[in-house]
Amino acid sequence: MNCWHCTKEIIIADKVMRTDSCPHCDRDMRVCKNCRFYARGVHNDCRETNAELIADKEHANLCDYFVPKGDAAPEKKTSINPNGLFSDGDKPKTKPGSLFK
Repeated sequence: MNCWHCTKEIIIADKVMRTDSCPHCDRDMRVCKNCRFYARGVHNDCRETNAELIADKEHANLCDYFVPKGDAAPEKKTSINPNGLFSDGDKPKTKPGSLFK
């Protein structure tokens, strides 16, 4: 797995424990930002619907649903723009207002 903060690779023999930290930057490893279910912008920033809210996404926690993600690739940022639904290349299928004409 890779560290969520410094993105350097870390070899984990077993599972990630609450007390584990990155050997490169000393940041906590069992954090929301290093979990496969972490997704900024969704409810509680987590795709696991049964997980409880964890307010601090960058410090160690005891979430039962933690699964380390394979890499620390940058998150894809999507923002709303006036010409379409999203600015990540998606094009609207119909023009606004054309559905009811």
